Amino acid sequence: MASTQGNDGSTANLLNDGDNISSGDTAVVVDDASILDAGTYIRMGTEQMEISSISTNTLTVVRGAKGTAAAAHNDDAA
Repeated sequence: MASTQGNDGSTANLLNDGDNISSGDTAVVVDDASILDAGTYIRMGTEQMEISSISTNTLTVVRGAKGTAAAAHNDDAA
C-alpha cells in the first residue's frame, strides 16, 4: 500500500489478498499488519481507507475515507 506509514515509521506494505479487491470489499489482507493501528488511515492509489479493526494481517476498513472514491485494487498493490 503506497504511502502507508506504520506505527514503526515504515512505509512499504503490500496488498496480499491472493486476488484483487473490489471497490466494495471491506476486508483487506496485507503483508504485515503489525505496523498498522486501528483508527488510522491508509492509502492505496488515490483511495484512502480508515482502519476500523485488525485481525492478524486482515484489516477491516471503511472505504473511500476523507472524500476519496472507493476503487478496485490489484493483489500486490503497493
